Amino acid sequence: MGHNIAITFDDGPNNYTNTILDILKEKKITATFFVIGQQIEGNEAIISRMVEEGHAVENHSLTHADFNQLTLEEAQEEIKIADRLLYPYLGRETTYFRPPFGNLPEMFFSSIKKDIVFWDVDSKDWSSIKAAEIYNEVVQNLKPDSVILLHSFEETVTILPEILDYIQNNSFCPGLLSEVNSKAIILEKNL
Repeated sequence: MGHNIAITFDDGPNNYTNTILDILKEKKITATFFVIGQQIEGNEAIISRMVEEGHAVENHSLTHADFNQLTLEEAQEEIKIADRLLYPYLGRETTYFRPPFGNLPEMFFSSIKKDIVFWDVDSKDWSSIKAAEIYNEVVQNLKPDSVILLHSFEETVTILPEILDYIQNNSFCPGLLSEVNSKAIILEKNL
């Protein structure tokens, strides 16, 4: 039995998401997808596929705004509208919220009413690094109960099979956020 870790993808759905889903299906791995609400339209089949294949679909805001630049009311609206757009696919509100850029003023925490999710393994794929560098960022920082931050980007898709092979061959059990006990998840709704 290995150590549980959570694989998460931000910023979809987009033109790379189906390929990510294909790779995850081939490897028999589930992941958590933090979806941008305004990207659902035109990608409805991808959201349905995520749910049908056992992945968790969670809230990454409506527009991917920097929450450090928003009022509390604007932030709540970003989350509420994204939840409303996801509801037809999930049949419920989302459980988790990941703030875009990892930016969330501390004074907003107790008002969000969701478990707020950050990460402890940053692939840095958002910084336009090459696939091999993404791989190194993940494997060098992985530990039990890690939450891995990945994005639906081209270089990530290129190296994803190798990352997943490493994870599975090194006593880690990749899965959903709900399967890890991580300090990267702040259980604010339980305050």
